[in-house]
Amino acid sequence: MASAWRFAEDYFEVPVDVEAVRRVRALNPEVRLRDLAGDMAEIGYPLPSRQP
Repeated sequence: MASAWRFAEDYFEVPVDVEAVRRVRALNPEVRLRDLAGDMAEIGYPLPSRQP
């Protein structure tokens, strides 16, 4: 959660309410990071490294 909140503050360059980030993420809890990989790469969100 903290990384999403920090990224949002850096990306939008404004303070972001951590509760707002939690509410957005709670809208669809079944979505996995791998489902969002393309979107994350597009906005420059740091992707987890893959281990072989």
